[in-house]
Amino acid sequence: MKRKPLVYLICGCIGAGKTTFAKKLEEQTGAVRITKDEWSIRFIGNDPTIDGY
Repeated sequence: MKRKPLVYLICGCIGAGKTTFAKKLEEQTGAVRITKDEWSIRFIGNDPTIDGY
């Protein structure tokens, strides 16, 4: 039987452990982890000010 696609959506307060949990989930399941923060850093660096964008 073909497996159905599965999406894990993780949200919560700052410092709650979302990224830590997501990284473990990625290792255990082979999931693809997509985060807005990590993508933004690749494009604009660590400068979140309006000038950085």
